[in-house]
Amino acid sequence: WIEPAPPPSVGCDLIYEVSRLLKRGKILALKDQRAFRLIARADDDAVVQRLQRRQEWSGTPVGLMVRDLEMAHRVAVLDEQSEEQLRAVSSPRVIVPFRPDAPVAARLRELAEVELMLTPEPVYEVLFGDLADELATPLIAIPAQVGVDAPVRDNEEARRILRDVVDYLVLHDLVLFPCTEDWVVRVVDSEPVVLRRSGADTDIPLPLPDRAPQVIALGCSSEATAAAALPDCIRMGPFVGELDSERAVEQFGRTARRLLELFEGEPEFVTYDPVCRARFSTVLRSIDAEPVPVDHHHAHVAAVMAEHAMLGPVLGLALDGPAPVVDADLGRAVILE
Repeated sequence: WIEPAPPPSVGCDLIYEVSRLLKRGKILALKDQRAFRLIARADDDAVVQRLQRRQEWSGTPVGLMVRDLEMAHRVAVLDEQSEEQLRAVSSPRVIVPFRPDAPVAARLRELAEVELMLTPEPVYEVLFGDLADELATPLIAIPAQVGVDAPVRDNEEARRILRDVVDYLVLHDLVLFPCTEDWVVRVVDSEPVVLRRSGADTDIPLPLPDRAPQVIALGCSSEATAAAALPDCIRMGPFVGELDSERAVEQFGRTARRLLELFEGEPEFVTYDPVCRARFSTVLRSIDAEPVPVDHHHAHVAAVMAEHAMLGPVLGLALDGPAPVVDADLGRAVILE
């Protein structure tokens, strides 16, 4: 159903009503089978400007959904590897350059790159079919959240948080948990590099190179998530966002509790970033395991090692911001032995 109810059209179904609203330049929050997404037509500068102002974009690539590979090639410059990633079963967002003549608003083309994805579910294929005759353009399709807050997870949150962001909500009564984020991939030197993984129950696990202790890991406060390190693999939790609001911390705790269900008994250790401990201290205290502080620069390097099945020793260089002990322009280096 749609909230608020739009003016009725005689004999029309829900998808037709959604496509009619999009054609009229309305911004919608659509709840599909795995996430809430903000969707709008991508070829209207006024619509893009309204959404940009309401959602507080930071100038990073914006997610666009295309009907098929033909539309993808009209929007972006695709090589063979990028096209292969677009077709992957995980329905990733693939970061690629815009074409100068892409059929989208000039405000979007100014960003130079786009997070492009094919339709992840049949509902969008049907929607594009309804739009095809009058609207040969991709759709903006981005996570339903405001600024750096956690993504919207249920109907009540959508009504409360998105009422000033969208014109209409498209809802159903199924529960989304875990609410899975889209994969984000970039092709570098002809090889796909995963920049963000999806939700815990649907991810391809990261294999571990040797039998390991059971660990639950609590990510830092920026773009936070949690992970479960099992004896043979790592399972990622869904992306939560910045832990600067009560609802983000609550979602973070719910993710951690969900991951605890994956363990055989209890985890031996719970790791955390000591700099950010105050943000999720209640979550940390609720886990019956030995707490182990881990510098998050160390964690960056360890994560890359895990993803590439490396045991080390390695020299790891984490270039993610200044630290007082090294050159502020360099970041911080750590050695793992």
